[in-house]
Order: sequence, then C-alpha cells, then structure tokens
Amino acid sequence: MDTITAAWIAGLIEGEGTIALNSPGSIRLMVTMTDLDVLEMLQRKAGGTIYPTKKMKSHHKDCWRWSLYGSERVGELLKVIYPFMGQRRSREIEKCLEAYEIMKTKNMAIRRRFWNIKAALAKGDLSCRAIGRQFGVNWSYVSRIKKGVYDERPIALPKHTD
Repeated sequence: MDTITAAWIAGLIEGEGTIALNSPGSIRLMVTMTDLDVLEMLQRKAGGTIYPTKKMKSHHKDCWRWSLYGSERVGELLKVIYPFMGQRRSREIEKCLEAYEIMKTKNMAIRRRFWNIKAALAKGDLSCRAIGRQFGVNWSYVSRIKKGVYDERPIALPKHTD
C-alpha cells in the first residue's frame, strides 16, 4: 500500500472509525457514514464488508458501515496506518496489536500442544489419562482428539482435573 493511500485510510478511520478489541486478540475496524462511495473506495483499497445500518430516526439519511474482521488482516492494516494516527488512536492500536500478538502466541502454543498430543496418541503406549497428565489437560480432551472430534484449530484447553 502506498503512503498516500495509507494516510487517506488513516484519516478516514481517525475521523469516522472505530478500532475495537472484541475479545482477547480479536480486532475489528469499522467506519460508519452516509457516503457510500467513500466506503466503497475504502473497501477497494483495504478489503472488508459494507452493509447498511438501521436508521435511528425516519428523517436521518441512509447510513452504511464498512467493517474489517480477522485479526491478522486488521493487524497488518493497523501497522501501515499507525504513523498517520493521532495519539489517542495510536494508543488504541498499540493495545489491540499487543493483545493480538499475545493471542497469536497462545494459539501457536495450543496448536503445538495439540500436535504433541496427537504424536503421543500415535505411539500408542500411553492411555488418554497418562497423556492428559503429561500435557496438563483433561483425559477426555485427549480422548476427543483420539476420536477426531477436534482438529488443529486453536481452542481453549480444559485444565487437567485429577
């Protein structure tokens, strides 16, 4: 993305946008306005989705919202526009990116544990309980991995309870 486009997007988000941390590590960008053509240009340059919003009063103009989900996509855009943002938004971006990095690291650890459990199951010499103790998770979680209930998506691991 060129500098002029990054600065334009930054100005739009600075003036009309919302940077939201929905849940730990899940970032969402939104811009709400009555100028659909501006949002369509934003969509062409940054991706995302545009949808109409509900009128609060009958005399209000039609209003549209551009939204960009997906922490990785949003994170990359935030890094590009960061130098053009004011102090308040810069702090919001820093907070969101920090939460995203923490969640990404956590997800990598969960995936690594998942594949280590799969490898232990493949050996076949330990019970689900023993593998659960070894990795600090509930034996039923290991059993569900063995049955193929879980795939490699990051999920919250149940704690080991013995």
